[in-house]
Amino acid sequence: MAFETKNFVDAVAKSELPFIYYGDKLNDAKCQKVLKKIKHEGNLLCVFICEALMGNDGMAITDKGVYFALFSGGMGQLKTPKLKGSFPFDKFIIHSVSVQKAVLPKFDIEWVIWDIEKKKSDTFYFAFPEDASIINDSSVDELENIFKTLVSTTGTEFVPKQTIETTGESGDKTNIEDPNKFSFVWGVLSNIHTIITVDDEKLVIEKLKVDNKTNIQTPKGSAITINRAALDSIKLKRSFSPSALLGAVCAGALIGFILIGGIITLLLFAIVGFILSFPKTMFINRKDGTKYKTVIKGDESEYERLINTIFK
Repeated sequence: MAFETKNFVDAVAKSELPFIYYGDKLNDAKCQKVLKKIKHEGNLLCVFICEALMGNDGMAITDKGVYFALFSGGMGQLKTPKLKGSFPFDKFIIHSVSVQKAVLPKFDIEWVIWDIEKKKSDTFYFAFPEDASIINDSSVDELENIFKTLVSTTGTEFVPKQTIETTGESGDKTNIEDPNKFSFVWGVLSNIHTIITVDDEKLVIEKLKVDNKTNIQTPKGSAITINRAALDSIKLKRSFSPSALLGAVCAGALIGFILIGGIITLLLFAIVGFILSFPKTMFINRKDGTKYKTVIKGDESEYERLINTIFK
């Protein structure tokens, strides 16, 4: 996945933050000393210097990725002293960033990272301890906007409506709802997006897992194809879904035994989970008796649109 460097380079060139080294400043002795600690590849764009207790550390950004040797950082909630590593842009994308002013004189930074190979997200956090005099709302916004130029997408992010692009008489392009695609979403412990595509001969049922942090979708099993001639009926009724009950019990145990309430909190959550464990479910039945089910969240308008299209 190619990284477009222009926006990032432009943002860095306009910055006056003293810990960002670019252009001629890359030859500075302090910057060169930090670069010896960082194993980087590609064309060097800039270096962020981190003032550490035992000498300077930092992070290099090239057209190939992000490379760092930081005093501390980590993935998720795991802190790693003297962190070293990299996020090559062909293996990771930065989905979103957040920069905050900490109690101590430093920037607290979080990146939501998507691992392309493992198809999962995580949160990478690190800090730049700096002179308190330069840490204010303006510098926080400036640093966050610089990092936002590193954000990219996969093109598989979930959007509520399945749309197609069309060109009107005026030549303007607009997105309209695709009449042949039908979208159903359900989620408790994880979000599942079901897409049913209909044409004159068949139905194709595709299930995708939606990542909670990034909305990036990855296939869940193989797509199912049903010939319309083999289709017997489509019915909507409630069915038992253990994921809702399991999610409620886990939440009840966490709150009850760690925070407050104990067994009573667990029971209350279990009751709520049981009530929610019978969602509306669409059953697609073939003439040979095979059934496919999809849980429907929210209103039934998409279901009715599907029925009207198939049985018109």
